[in-house]
Amino acid sequence: MIKVFKPFKNNSETFDSNFVGIINNVKTVSVTKSYVSIGEFSLTYSADVEIEIKKEYILCLCLENMNYWLIARNIKIDRKNNEVTVTGTDLKGYLGYRITLYSKEQDTGTYGYDVVTGTTEECCNHYLNNNIVNPTDSNRVIPKLLLSEKADYNIGIKNDKYMSRFEPLSDVIEKLCANAGIWWDITVDTSANCFRFKVFDIVNKSSKQSTLTPVVFSRTRKNLSEYTYEVGNTEFKNVFYATKSGGTLVSDATTVTVLRKGETASKGIDRKEMHLSVNCDDVSEISTYALHEVEDFVECESLTFAVANSDGYGTEYNIGDMITVVDVEDNLKIEAVISDVTVSKSKADSTLKITVGKARPKPISVLNTKIKSKGV
Repeated sequence: MIKVFKPFKNNSETFDSNFVGIINNVKTVSVTKSYVSIGEFSLTYSADVEIEIKKEYILCLCLENMNYWLIARNIKIDRKNNEVTVTGTDLKGYLGYRITLYSKEQDTGTYGYDVVTGTTEECCNHYLNNNIVNPTDSNRVIPKLLLSEKADYNIGIKNDKYMSRFEPLSDVIEKLCANAGIWWDITVDTSANCFRFKVFDIVNKSSKQSTLTPVVFSRTRKNLSEYTYEVGNTEFKNVFYATKSGGTLVSDATTVTVLRKGETASKGIDRKEMHLSVNCDDVSEISTYALHEVEDFVECESLTFAVANSDGYGTEYNIGDMITVVDVEDNLKIEAVISDVTVSKSKADSTLKITVGKARPKPISVLNTKIKSKGV
């Protein structure tokens, strides 16, 4: 079932006022949620229904006892098969609508960059507030998208720092959260008729801990039917020579060798080097800012598996939980965070696929970082 709503144009509108109708005869649907990146979906329904989904309409997909809130971005009408296909993103896609701008007060002294210091959560909220919730230009407001209601915002690195200029807002949030080991989402508050940006800590439900009930998937437990395991990354780098971008002073020519937290300098064929051109005010901050740019160059290890019984999803485990996957026959054991979940359903079949660990980055993401650092 799909509940269809018109997009919010102002803060006086409500879910009730913008309700369009319900579509029941959905033929196929696939929804992918990600803990750091923007989620995606695709669904197909009969063209005979009276309800029309238009671009930017908000959809609430009720599937397997879960509600998925989505944004319709593309609509294709196929008269040969008499069906409509809608694709788009989850609500996190709204952050892709904005780039990071700076206020007039920040136009000097920081070379036109919007600079923030605080916990990772405070840094994320700062960019949301400046570019969506309370921007200088009211035309940039996305109605009904607010920050979470909390007494304090202390999730993530306690003394994080970031500076941004003309970056996609979603990219900034992804970098901040990935570097801090946390995740983010846009949730729905139907009682207040709004959406809320929130960040979350990783919850350890692996077999290494005993505080919570461990979540373990394996073929011997018969809760895992098939899987694909992948390790390695042709783009892997572990030593970064970072310099200040656009520096004109002699001191700006300083090159800083940056390693990831907890790592020591590699040598020989184990050493994979890369140059990073880093935006910062002072060379003393190069290491802090450089670490926000290295996520696409980590050593990747991921496992994608089909869940035999999906009843536990959303209750026993969810996106952002660290779990354990074991296969005795392949001598495999991985304890990692659920990074992606894909739910697919048709009249003939229903599947739940989970990805844990760090998958290989998208080529465009790697290319963008290389261009920024003049690596290509």
